Amino acid sequence: PEVAQHIRESNDYRHADGELFTAIFFGAHNNQREYMQIIRPLLDRDENLINPIERSVLLVAVHELKAMPETPYPVIINEAIEVTKTFGGTDSHKFINGILDKLVAQLRPNDPKRREAAQKHGFISQHGEHRRLCAVCIGRVGVRVGRV
Repeated sequence: PEVAQHIRESNDYRHADGELFTAIFFGAHNNQREYMQIIRPLLDRDENLINPIERSVLLVAVHELKAMPETPYPVIINEAIEVTKTFGGTDSHKFINGILDKLVAQLRPNDPKRREAAQKHGFISQHGEHRRLCAVCIGRVGVRVGRV
């Protein structure tokens, strides 16, 4: 699309990893219908009310979570939040964080980083046994009972 070409022609693009940009941009663009089907059930509003920044950030994050397992999910979430803080609405980053926490549990249920974080916060023991239910930990780590 024209947008990709416009980005490539910008001065800041020379600092970017062109191969990674192409993989992420076109991966999100080419799979946006499938990705919106994954995102839609988690929305707290009509998808037509999501602003273009939020939509783009969610599509890119879903693509990275699904297609790029080598990228740790905390990196994906952090980047999504930072982009949204910079370019999105006032509280858009909170919305994005909430959706991505749920998506991580769905798209990467056995991710070692999720398990480590859950253990660190005392949600599960070293042996995978349920220890305590802490709303803060559940929100922070994105885990639910039976999904770790």
